[in-house]
Amino acid sequence: MKFKKIKNRLVLNRKVIVILYATRHIPRPLSVIRMEHKEDIIEYISIYCTDFYNELEKKAMRHYVAQVKFLPYKDRVEKMTIAYNRDSSNDSEVLKLLKNGIQEFHRNAAERVLNEHLCELTLNTCPKCGGIARTPTARQCRYCNHNWR
Repeated sequence: MKFKKIKNRLVLNRKVIVILYATRHIPRPLSVIRMEHKEDIIEYISIYCTDFYNELEKKAMRHYVAQVKFLPYKDRVEKMTIAYNRDSSNDSEVLKLLKNGIQEFHRNAAERVLNEHLCELTLNTCPKCGGIARTPTARQCRYCNHNWR
């Protein structure tokens, strides 16, 4: 097996990424992520790692929520009108992010977060197979059913 080093990461066949960190100058593996389940990783990041979104992506998420939740009730309920006016955006950059739909937005944002903040992310992965768990507190793998309680 031959590893290829890319920005403090070791990549094997573009399927497994090993994140390294240094403690007392001794590198050791932090976690292993199985990249075959990319949709699950995108879902995990878009739900639990939104702190790593940039300001434009946060505005886009607020705009999307305003469109989905507040727009139908905007003319009937005063609180909804206030919330809609506060969170909706006319910024062309925000609208450009959401142009191809929310799934495409989540995919692009998650890929950016994964590429830029991989060493900072605390992804809950299975110690046996490296699959990503459903939630940050889950202790059972959805792929191999391994229990690490």
